[in-house]
Amino acid sequence: MHQWRIAIAMTALKHSDEPLMSIATRIGYLSDTAFSIAFKRATGISLGRYRVDQRR
Repeated sequence: MHQWRIAIAMTALKHSDEPLMSIATRIGYLSDTAFSIAFKRATGISLGRYRVDQRR
């Protein structure tokens, strides 16, 4: 299930301007901090860096 959450987050970060807290809540995290930690652990990069890199 963890990989599913990260995949949804990656799509949202790439294709929308949805706030991080909104994405975190929608995929089941209770805080943007927990979401950020899980994302970085799974991908090796921060949420913000991923969003910026994917939009270039």
